[in-house]
Amino acid sequence: MAVIIKSLADNGAFGSVPGAQIYQPSSGKAALVRNMRFVNTDDAVTVSLTLTFLRTGTSERKISPSPVSIPPHGLFVIEQELSLEATTDSIRAIGVQAGTSTATTSIDYVISGVERDS
Repeated sequence: MAVIIKSLADNGAFGSVPGAQIYQPSSGKAALVRNMRFVNTDDAVTVSLTLTFLRTGTSERKISPSPVSIPPHGLFVIEQELSLEATTDSIRAIGVQAGTSTATTSIDYVISGVERDS
């Protein structure tokens, strides 16, 4: 059974789509997320970030204080491990300008960990 250490996901601008999926293990894989990093790339606006875990057939569960405020050019890191099973589990996010419901496109993120055959 191969274990692959890798950047599981990286992107920016997931916006305010409710429950936008930012990572799900590849088909036939399970994952152990070791680190999630979120950076506010805006020069002046604080953003609010909410992160959830979703297993198919259940309700979303918060996996961070909700919401987390990230100041301009600020960094939010989660270093606690999170296990995800095959394609039934996912990490979801919503980012908005603090104090509003206006979507933000100024959050970049990297999710790191390991994947293995499930």
